[in-house]
Amino acid sequence: QGPGRDPGSRRDNGGMTRSVPPRTNEDVDFGDDALNYDFDPDDPDQVVAATKRQWRQMRAVFLPYKSMIAEAHGEEREEEDLDDVDHHHFVVHNEAYEPVHRSMVENGLSQTEVVAFFEGYSYHKKKIEQLEEEIHELRNSSSNVNLGAIAEEKSRPPPPPRRNSSRSKGVRPRPKLTDGFLTGSTKNTLAAQSCRTLSMKKILKDENLTTETERVLKELMEVESKQKKLEKQLQCAGVSIAEDIPYEEAKAKVTEIAKRMGEIGSSEVEHEDKLVQKKLREEYFRLEQDMEKYSNALMLTDEYIKEQDDKESTCSD
Repeated sequence: QGPGRDPGSRRDNGGMTRSVPPRTNEDVDFGDDALNYDFDPDDPDQVVAATKRQWRQMRAVFLPYKSMIAEAHGEEREEEDLDDVDHHHFVVHNEAYEPVHRSMVENGLSQTEVVAFFEGYSYHKKKIEQLEEEIHELRNSSSNVNLGAIAEEKSRPPPPPRRNSSRSKGVRPRPKLTDGFLTGSTKNTLAAQSCRTLSMKKILKDENLTTETERVLKELMEVESKQKKLEKQLQCAGVSIAEDIPYEEAKAKVTEIAKRMGEIGSSEVEHEDKLVQKKLREEYFRLEQDMEKYSNALMLTDEYIKEQDDKESTCSD
Protein backbone atom coordinates (compact mmCIF):
# COMPACT_ATOMS: atom_id res chain seq x y z
CA GLN A 1 0.00 0.00 0.00
CA GLY A 2 1.92 3.08 -1.21
CA PRO A 3 1.66 6.54 0.28
CA GLY A 4 -1.19 8.67 -1.03
CA ARG A 5 -3.26 5.67 -2.21
CA ASP A 6 -6.76 5.20 -0.91
CA PRO A 7 -6.51 2.57 1.89
CA GLY A 8 -10.04 1.48 1.09
CA SER A 9 -9.10 0.10 -2.31
CA ARG A 10 -6.83 -2.60 -3.72
CA ARG A 11 -5.84 -3.88 -7.15
CA ASP A 12 -6.74 -7.30 -8.41
CA ASN A 13 -4.49 -9.46 -10.58
CA GLY A 14 -5.58 -7.60 -13.72
CA GLY A 15 -4.55 -4.24 -12.31
CA MET A 16 -8.13 -3.07 -11.67
CA THR A 17 -8.95 -1.29 -8.43
CA ARG A 18 -11.58 -2.91 -6.22
CA SER A 19 -13.04 -1.58 -3.01
CA VAL A 20 -12.50 -3.01 0.47
CA PRO A 21 -14.06 -1.72 3.69
CA PRO A 22 -11.79 1.06 4.96
CA ARG A 23 -10.53 0.79 8.50
CA THR A 24 -9.33 3.82 10.45
CA ASN A 25 -8.43 4.74 13.98
CA GLU A 26 -12.10 5.45 14.70
CA ASP A 27 -12.89 1.75 14.12
CA VAL A 28 -10.58 0.65 16.94
CA ASP A 29 -11.16 1.31 20.60
CA PHE A 30 -7.77 2.41 21.87
CA GLY A 31 -9.07 3.76 25.19
CA ASP A 32 -9.01 7.31 26.49
CA ASP A 33 -5.28 7.43 27.10
CA ALA A 34 -4.16 5.05 24.36
CA LEU A 35 -1.74 7.39 22.60
CA ASN A 36 -1.65 10.35 24.96
CA TYR A 37 0.07 9.50 28.18
CA ASP A 38 3.29 10.73 29.70
CA PHE A 39 6.54 8.84 30.02
CA ASP A 40 10.13 9.83 30.61
CA PRO A 41 11.96 9.70 27.22
CA ASP A 42 15.28 9.34 29.04
CA ASP A 43 14.17 6.22 30.93
CA PRO A 44 14.84 3.19 28.67
CA ASP A 45 12.34 1.00 30.53
CA GLN A 46 9.58 3.59 30.18
CA VAL A 47 10.42 4.11 26.49
CA VAL A 48 10.22 0.38 25.80
CA ALA A 49 6.98 0.00 27.76
CA ALA A 50 5.40 3.01 26.04
CA THR A 51 6.39 1.86 22.57
CA LYS A 52 5.09 -1.65 23.22
CA ARG A 53 1.80 -0.23 24.45
CA GLN A 54 1.45 2.04 21.42
CA TRP A 55 2.31 -0.84 19.12
CA ARG A 56 -0.27 -3.19 20.60
CA GLN A 57 -2.95 -0.52 20.34
CA MET A 58 -2.21 0.64 16.79
CA ARG A 59 -1.32 -2.58 14.97
CA ALA A 60 -4.99 -3.65 14.80
CA VAL A 61 -5.59 -0.73 12.40
CA PHE A 62 -3.32 -2.35 9.82
CA LEU A 63 -4.79 -5.85 9.75
CA PRO A 64 -6.57 -5.18 6.38
CA TYR A 65 -3.33 -3.86 4.91
CA LYS A 66 -1.38 -6.87 6.18
CA SER A 67 -3.94 -9.12 4.51
CA MET A 68 -3.50 -7.20 1.26
CA ILE A 69 0.30 -7.65 1.46
CA ALA A 70 -0.14 -11.36 2.09
CA GLU A 71 -2.50 -11.69 -0.90
CA ALA A 72 0.01 -9.88 -3.11
CA HIS A 73 2.50 -12.62 -2.22
CA GLY A 74 -0.03 -15.34 -3.00
CA GLU A 75 -0.47 -16.40 0.62
CA GLU A 76 -3.48 -17.19 2.77
CA ARG A 77 -2.73 -16.01 6.30
CA GLU A 78 -4.97 -15.88 9.32
CA GLU A 79 -5.04 -12.62 11.25
CA GLU A 80 -3.40 -14.30 14.23
CA ASP A 81 -0.50 -15.38 12.02
CA LEU A 82 -0.02 -11.87 10.67
CA ASP A 83 -0.20 -10.56 14.20
CA ASP A 84 2.64 -12.88 15.27
CA VAL A 85 4.89 -11.45 12.56
CA ASP A 86 4.60 -7.97 14.04
CA HIS A 87 4.90 -9.09 17.65
CA HIS A 88 8.00 -11.17 17.05
CA HIS A 89 9.95 -8.70 14.95
CA PHE A 90 8.95 -5.40 16.52
CA VAL A 91 7.95 -5.92 20.15
CA VAL A 92 10.57 -8.53 21.02
CA HIS A 93 13.39 -6.56 19.35
CA ASN A 94 11.96 -3.16 20.27
CA GLU A 95 15.18 -1.82 21.84
CA ALA A 96 17.01 -2.20 18.53
CA TYR A 97 14.28 -0.34 16.63
CA GLU A 98 13.64 2.38 19.22
CA PRO A 99 16.29 4.84 17.85
CA VAL A 100 14.71 4.53 14.39
CA HIS A 101 11.27 5.07 15.90
CA ARG A 102 12.43 8.18 17.77
CA SER A 103 14.14 9.60 14.65
CA MET A 104 10.99 9.16 12.57
CA VAL A 105 8.89 10.98 15.17
CA GLU A 106 11.46 13.79 15.36
CA ASN A 107 11.28 14.12 11.57
CA GLY A 108 7.57 14.85 11.83
CA LEU A 109 6.09 11.46 10.92
CA SER A 110 2.83 10.49 12.59
CA GLN A 111 2.42 7.40 14.74
CA THR A 112 0.34 5.86 11.95
CA GLU A 113 3.18 6.34 9.44
CA VAL A 114 5.73 4.98 11.90
CA VAL A 115 3.67 1.87 12.54
CA ALA A 116 3.09 1.40 8.80
CA PHE A 117 6.85 1.48 8.23
CA PHE A 118 7.54 -1.19 10.83
CA GLU A 119 4.60 -3.27 9.55
CA GLY A 120 6.17 -3.52 6.10
CA TYR A 121 9.67 -4.05 7.46
CA SER A 122 8.54 -6.81 9.81
CA TYR A 123 6.56 -8.64 7.17
CA HIS A 124 9.29 -8.62 4.55
CA LYS A 125 11.92 -9.67 7.06
CA LYS A 126 9.77 -12.64 8.00
CA LYS A 127 9.21 -13.39 4.32
CA ILE A 128 12.97 -13.42 3.65
CA GLU A 129 13.53 -15.85 6.53
CA GLN A 130 10.89 -18.18 5.13
CA LEU A 131 12.49 -18.09 1.68
CA GLU A 132 15.91 -18.81 3.17
CA GLU A 133 14.47 -21.84 4.97
CA GLU A 134 12.92 -23.08 1.71
CA ILE A 135 16.25 -22.68 -0.12
CA HIS A 136 18.04 -24.59 2.65
CA GLU A 137 15.49 -27.43 2.44
CA LEU A 138 15.79 -27.57 -1.36
CA ARG A 139 19.58 -27.77 -1.15
CA ASN A 140 19.39 -30.59 1.38
CA SER A 141 16.88 -32.46 -0.79
CA SER A 142 19.11 -32.02 -3.86
CA SER A 143 22.17 -33.29 -1.96
CA ASN A 144 20.28 -36.36 -0.73
CA VAL A 145 19.07 -37.15 -4.26
CA ASN A 146 22.62 -36.85 -5.69
CA LEU A 147 24.09 -39.05 -2.95
CA GLY A 148 21.37 -41.64 -3.53
CA ALA A 149 22.03 -41.67 -7.27
CA ILE A 150 25.79 -42.08 -6.74
CA ALA A 151 25.25 -44.94 -4.30
CA GLU A 152 22.88 -46.68 -6.71
CA GLU A 153 25.30 -46.25 -9.61
CA LYS A 154 28.17 -47.76 -7.61
CA SER A 155 26.08 -50.75 -6.60
CA ARG A 156 25.52 -51.75 -10.24
CA PRO A 157 27.98 -54.17 -11.86
CA PRO A 158 30.10 -52.42 -14.50
CA PRO A 159 29.10 -53.03 -18.14
CA PRO A 160 31.52 -54.88 -20.42
CA PRO A 161 33.81 -52.72 -22.55
CA ARG A 162 31.95 -51.42 -25.59
CA ARG A 163 33.23 -49.92 -28.76
CA ASN A 164 32.85 -46.16 -29.06
CA SER A 165 31.44 -44.94 -32.37
CA SER A 166 34.18 -42.32 -32.54
CA ARG A 167 36.85 -45.01 -33.00
CA SER A 168 35.73 -45.63 -36.58
CA LYS A 169 37.00 -42.13 -37.34
CA GLY A 170 40.32 -42.79 -35.65
CA VAL A 171 39.45 -40.72 -32.57
CA ARG A 172 40.52 -41.97 -29.19
CA PRO A 173 37.64 -42.58 -26.74
CA ARG A 174 37.28 -40.10 -23.91
CA PRO A 175 38.23 -41.35 -20.44
CA LYS A 176 35.33 -42.51 -18.30
CA LEU A 177 33.93 -40.14 -15.67
CA THR A 178 34.27 -41.11 -12.01
CA ASP A 179 33.28 -39.47 -8.73
CA GLY A 180 36.38 -37.30 -8.74
CA PHE A 181 38.47 -39.35 -6.28
CA LEU A 182 42.06 -40.39 -6.86
CA THR A 183 42.45 -44.12 -7.38
CA GLY A 184 45.43 -45.94 -5.95
CA SER A 185 47.02 -46.39 -9.38
CA THR A 186 46.75 -42.68 -10.15
CA LYS A 187 48.32 -41.79 -6.82
CA ASN A 188 51.24 -44.08 -7.64
CA THR A 189 51.65 -42.40 -11.03
CA LEU A 190 51.71 -38.93 -9.47
CA ALA A 191 54.23 -40.11 -6.88
CA ALA A 192 56.51 -41.45 -9.62
CA GLN A 193 56.29 -38.13 -11.46
CA SER A 194 57.25 -36.26 -8.28
CA CYS A 195 60.33 -38.45 -7.82
CA ARG A 196 61.29 -37.88 -11.45
CA THR A 197 60.97 -34.11 -10.98
CA LEU A 198 63.23 -34.22 -7.92
CA SER A 199 65.83 -36.25 -9.83
CA MET A 200 65.84 -33.76 -12.71
CA LYS A 201 66.28 -30.85 -10.32
CA LYS A 202 69.21 -32.63 -8.68
CA ILE A 203 70.84 -33.20 -12.08
CA LEU A 204 70.50 -29.51 -12.94
CA LYS A 205 72.06 -28.55 -9.63
CA ASP A 206 74.90 -31.06 -9.31
CA GLU A 207 75.92 -32.01 -12.85
CA ASN A 208 78.00 -29.94 -15.24
CA LEU A 209 75.69 -29.73 -18.22
CA THR A 210 76.08 -27.99 -21.52
CA THR A 211 73.89 -24.98 -22.19
CA GLU A 212 71.82 -26.87 -24.74
CA THR A 213 71.30 -29.89 -22.46
CA GLU A 214 70.32 -27.63 -19.58
CA ARG A 215 67.82 -25.80 -21.80
CA VAL A 216 66.21 -29.03 -23.01
CA LEU A 217 66.03 -30.40 -19.46
CA LYS A 218 64.32 -27.24 -18.20
CA GLU A 219 61.81 -27.34 -21.05
CA LEU A 220 61.07 -30.97 -20.23
CA MET A 221 60.48 -30.10 -16.57
CA GLU A 222 58.16 -27.27 -17.58
CA VAL A 223 56.13 -29.55 -19.86
CA GLU A 224 55.85 -32.23 -17.17
CA SER A 225 54.79 -29.60 -14.64
CA LYS A 226 51.98 -28.46 -16.94
CA GLN A 227 50.98 -32.07 -17.51
CA LYS A 228 50.83 -32.72 -13.77
CA LYS A 229 48.71 -29.61 -13.23
CA LEU A 230 46.33 -30.65 -16.02
CA GLU A 231 45.93 -34.12 -14.54
CA LYS A 232 45.05 -32.63 -11.15
CA GLN A 233 42.45 -30.39 -12.78
CA LEU A 234 40.95 -33.40 -14.55
CA GLN A 235 40.82 -35.30 -11.27
CA CYS A 236 38.98 -32.39 -9.63
CA ALA A 237 36.54 -32.41 -12.55
CA GLY A 238 35.89 -36.12 -12.03
CA VAL A 239 37.85 -37.47 -15.02
CA SER A 240 39.89 -40.62 -14.52
CA ILE A 241 43.26 -40.73 -16.29
CA ALA A 242 43.77 -44.15 -17.86
CA GLU A 243 47.11 -45.84 -17.31
CA ASP A 244 49.34 -47.08 -20.13
CA ILE A 245 48.95 -50.86 -19.72
CA PRO A 246 49.82 -53.37 -22.49
CA TYR A 247 46.88 -54.78 -24.44
CA GLU A 248 47.36 -58.44 -23.47
CA GLU A 249 47.71 -57.65 -19.77
CA ALA A 250 44.70 -55.33 -19.70
CA LYS A 251 42.51 -57.79 -21.63
CA ALA A 252 43.45 -60.69 -19.36
CA LYS A 253 42.74 -58.63 -16.25
CA VAL A 254 39.33 -57.50 -17.53
CA THR A 255 38.36 -61.13 -18.25
CA GLU A 256 39.62 -62.32 -14.87
CA ILE A 257 37.90 -59.52 -12.93
CA ALA A 258 34.60 -59.94 -14.79
CA LYS A 259 34.59 -63.66 -14.01
CA ARG A 260 35.18 -63.08 -10.30
CA MET A 261 32.54 -60.36 -10.12
CA GLY A 262 30.07 -62.74 -11.71
CA GLU A 263 30.90 -65.36 -9.07
CA ILE A 264 30.24 -62.90 -6.22
CA GLY A 265 27.08 -61.53 -7.80
CA SER A 266 26.82 -57.92 -6.68
CA SER A 267 28.00 -55.37 -4.14
CA GLU A 268 24.95 -56.28 -2.01
CA VAL A 269 25.78 -59.98 -1.84
CA GLU A 270 24.34 -61.76 1.21
CA HIS A 271 25.81 -64.63 3.19
CA GLU A 272 24.72 -66.40 6.35
CA ASP A 273 28.14 -65.69 7.85
CA LYS A 274 28.29 -61.92 8.35
CA LEU A 275 32.09 -61.91 8.36
CA VAL A 276 32.21 -63.70 5.01
CA GLN A 277 29.54 -61.35 3.67
CA LYS A 278 31.61 -58.33 4.68
CA LYS A 279 34.73 -59.70 3.00
CA LEU A 280 32.84 -60.50 -0.22
CA ARG A 281 31.40 -56.98 -0.41
CA GLU A 282 34.81 -55.44 0.20
CA GLU A 283 36.32 -57.66 -2.50
CA TYR A 284 33.56 -56.69 -4.94
CA PHE A 285 34.25 -53.01 -4.29
CA ARG A 286 37.98 -53.49 -5.03
CA LEU A 287 37.11 -55.43 -8.17
CA GLU A 288 34.97 -52.52 -9.37
CA GLN A 289 37.92 -50.16 -8.98
CA ASP A 290 40.26 -52.54 -10.82
CA MET A 291 37.71 -53.10 -13.59
CA GLU A 292 37.51 -49.36 -14.19
CA LYS A 293 41.29 -49.08 -14.28
CA TYR A 294 41.92 -51.94 -16.73
CA SER A 295 38.85 -51.22 -18.90
CA ASN A 296 39.98 -47.65 -19.49
CA ALA A 297 43.50 -48.80 -20.28
CA LEU A 298 42.25 -51.54 -22.62
CA MET A 299 40.02 -49.23 -24.65
CA LEU A 300 42.93 -46.87 -25.28
CA THR A 301 45.26 -49.49 -26.75
CA ASP A 302 45.86 -49.54 -30.52
CA GLU A 303 45.24 -53.30 -30.60
CA TYR A 304 41.79 -52.97 -29.07
CA ILE A 305 40.79 -50.17 -31.43
CA LYS A 306 41.97 -52.19 -34.45
CA GLU A 307 40.16 -55.26 -33.14
CA GLN A 308 36.89 -53.32 -32.88
CA ASP A 309 37.35 -51.84 -36.35
CA ASP A 310 37.90 -55.32 -37.80
CA LYS A 311 34.73 -56.58 -36.11
CA GLU A 312 32.78 -53.68 -37.56
CA SER A 313 34.14 -54.36 -41.04
CA THR A 314 33.20 -58.04 -40.74
CA CYS A 315 29.67 -57.18 -39.63
CA SER A 316 29.32 -54.70 -42.51
CA ASP A 317 30.37 -57.32 -45.05
